Amino acid sequence: MEALIVDELTKILPTQRPCSGELSRTRLSNELFQFQIAWNESPQGITRITAPITISAGEGATVQCEEAMLVPVSTPYFTGDDDGYLISAPALVSDVLRPLSMNKHSDEDEVTTWLCLAPQRHQGWNSVWVTVLNPGEQINVTVAGIALPAIKVTTIPATIPEPDIVNTRWFHCDSLAHVAGVPVWSEDHWQVIENQMIAARRMHVNCLLMPLWTPPLDTAPGQRRMPTQLLDITREGDGRYSFDTSRAVRWLNLVKKHGFSAIEIPHIFTQWGAQACAQFYIRDGHDVHPTFGWETPATAPEYRTFLEQLIPFVRHFLGEHMEPSSLYFHISDEPAEDNVDTYVAARAQVLDLLDGCQVIDALSDVAYHELVDTAVVATDAIDKFRANNIEPEWVYYCVCQETRLANQFIAQRPNRHRHIGFQLYKAGTRGFLQWGYNFYNMQLSTGYVDPFWENDAGGGFISGDPFIVYPGPEGQVWESIRHRMVGAGFQDLAVCQYAEKLIGRDAVLDIIDPDHDVDYAHGWVPERELIRRRERLNLAIKTHLQEQAKEL
Repeated sequence: MEALIVDELTKILPTQRPCSGELSRTRLSNELFQFQIAWNESPQGITRITAPITISAGEGATVQCEEAMLVPVSTPYFTGDDDGYLISAPALVSDVLRPLSMNKHSDEDEVTTWLCLAPQRHQGWNSVWVTVLNPGEQINVTVAGIALPAIKVTTIPATIPEPDIVNTRWFHCDSLAHVAGVPVWSEDHWQVIENQMIAARRMHVNCLLMPLWTPPLDTAPGQRRMPTQLLDITREGDGRYSFDTSRAVRWLNLVKKHGFSAIEIPHIFTQWGAQACAQFYIRDGHDVHPTFGWETPATAPEYRTFLEQLIPFVRHFLGEHMEPSSLYFHISDEPAEDNVDTYVAARAQVLDLLDGCQVIDALSDVAYHELVDTAVVATDAIDKFRANNIEPEWVYYCVCQETRLANQFIAQRPNRHRHIGFQLYKAGTRGFLQWGYNFYNMQLSTGYVDPFWENDAGGGFISGDPFIVYPGPEGQVWESIRHRMVGAGFQDLAVCQYAEKLIGRDAVLDIIDPDHDVDYAHGWVPERELIRRRERLNLAIKTHLQEQAKEL
């Protein structure tokens, strides 16, 4: 058997021997310390082989190991083949992190050791992801009795706040109900939702799409997604509507419980041009009927009458629970160049009703800039906006941003996941959006997928675009390697913002962008250089704090 310590910015492929990690590292006091253990042992006969792993990380440390499981990547990319991808054809790549049972004991010398049995699932290189909370100055690891080089850890006495940016992900409750096999808004569904919220916060997501009504997103024209409407709406006999907010209050309580600071309200009109209305389910007498939707034009007078009651109610209700500045409304998602007229007409339906609200929409066309309060610009369209003297305040990436850009595709190199933090810091971006946190549907929601086998929405997207977490058994969430790497990028952003207060913005940029070329599509460096730049930033913080202490 051969075993190695590997850094947290490597994807371990079964057919390639990974490089050993740089073992002397620093951390801030409230940061987790993460690394990987890789080993290679050929299976013999039919005996299932496991790798006994022991980890000693200090008396006050807590250790968790997760098995890095392979997933089939059927669609590595569409046209974006560049040096940012690990594979160029369908293959197996490590992504799912399945928690392993840990046993803790102390020996005669009161040394605490954590133990787990890591299964060897496949031939070639296997690996586990190790997370240590409150490590001591040294971490010792053995694999099947083989002692690996000790990891030296230096903790810098600084507590880093959350990144100062709106980091939002679209949350797909219909996917969660289907994959868990539970009714929408059942107690089991609520538990799955809460578990997924917790995992989102672990990657520094602080804003979620709240399904007050079923979001009119990724739905085939003429069809409906599984309804996930928090508001219980009743049409009264006099033509008025009443709104029961019991489920919505429960959602908001979870949002506040787990530290989210903002919410998105679903789009009011359909995707890609705002030609039709969002879909609602409204009680009329004893029955609940599907109402509005694809069959109702965006400019329908009856929809305007409904919105005149819905939107003021939503604004007042949410304003009782959240700061108005933390609420983000939408007209329509990703309108194209030839949709300007329909977008303008739909916008006119609600312009007065949304007066004073924050309205954001994801788009790529400069023509819409004057029509949207805040344009959320695709990272491959930023140069077009800059050519018109517009520096986007919000950005997003999705399936189209595949060449020379950061993203969450499984086949991408880790630097394409993590570099987003330094990019956002340099650009001074206020908001970031990504659509696929937990979309376990086929493209256009024409059906569902098994996310452990299909991670490309049935071939409609690039593998990894639709989701970044996996549904574990009994409502659990199994996070992904990409989840950890993207989360580390936002932690980098937070550290940059903290360091700026100590040493100034120019000094931070000199460290993270010494060649003055970091941008959304430029300034790519190898994974180890990203780690070194973060280490230099940590050391600059440490030096400044030590100098401050001397002055006291």
